[in-house]
Amino acid sequence: MKWRSVGWESHLLDGTVSVREILSYLAQAQDCYLDKRHAAGYLSISVRNLEDRLKEIPHFRLGAKTLFRKSEIDRYMEQHRENPEAIDLERLANEVVMEVLAKGK
Repeated sequence: MKWRSVGWESHLLDGTVSVREILSYLAQAQDCYLDKRHAAGYLSISVRNLEDRLKEIPHFRLGAKTLFRKSEIDRYMEQHRENPEAIDLERLANEVVMEVLAKGK
């Protein structure tokens, strides 16, 4: 039986899956919708504080229910980071992997 790969699996067989692809895949698997109470808890703020910021934070309305996508909350928070120094996580992880592989030779 021949292995058929779809998407990132083919890169895995080639040994070329980047850390960014793995993190992206894991993030998609954990993305979910949160109601006001859970979104406020996730942000460590009160529900009232969350309600005061509804014009700023992306959300959905289903009738009287307000829902927030976890990934959109994360993006919103990244826009408000006080130290926007970007760390190239992929480069850092790839360097560590290369060092480990070099020690194994």
